[in-house]
Amino acid sequence: MTTTSTTRRAMLAGVASVSALALTNPAPAVSSSRDPIYDAIERHAASNAACIASCNEQDSLEEELPEERRRWHVLSRESLDKAATRDDHRWLDCQIKMSALYDKRDELAGELVTTMPTTPAGVATLLAYAANVIDRGDGTFPETLPDEFGREVQYVCHVLKSAAVAVSRRTVQS
Repeated sequence: MTTTSTTRRAMLAGVASVSALALTNPAPAVSSSRDPIYDAIERHAASNAACIASCNEQDSLEEELPEERRRWHVLSRESLDKAATRDDHRWLDCQIKMSALYDKRDELAGELVTTMPTTPAGVATLLAYAANVIDRGDGTFPETLPDEFGREVQYVCHVLKSAAVAVSRRTVQS
């Protein structure tokens, strides 16, 4: 995975584009119901907790099983032939489960930045949640996601853009 740094100029360009985006996309009607960003955050946090539990399961298996019974790893990108491998079935099941959990967590990270906060508290909660996750540095968010033009953009830029669009569209209620 390639790590790129976000320059101040790139961040300012992204924020500047928010105004144009807000002008071309009229604000949706805002209801008095719960801000949808809270549900998106809760789903992502629950998914991350499931990933952590799966990692703990893998750690336990690493201590329990000899190395020759836990060679295949989902990140190896090699196809799995369960009949041909000598790996323990618990190790294989754990690897497959981890892959599905991580895919779901990445899907929910995408949902997190496409769910528009509708209240000031929702914007603040999204930004605080993202800052906390990024500060932990545990890979909870993907490094990048494609933008509306198909370009890979750092995840943090998507979070900032989502918050800025919510504010600029005036969907945020006082």
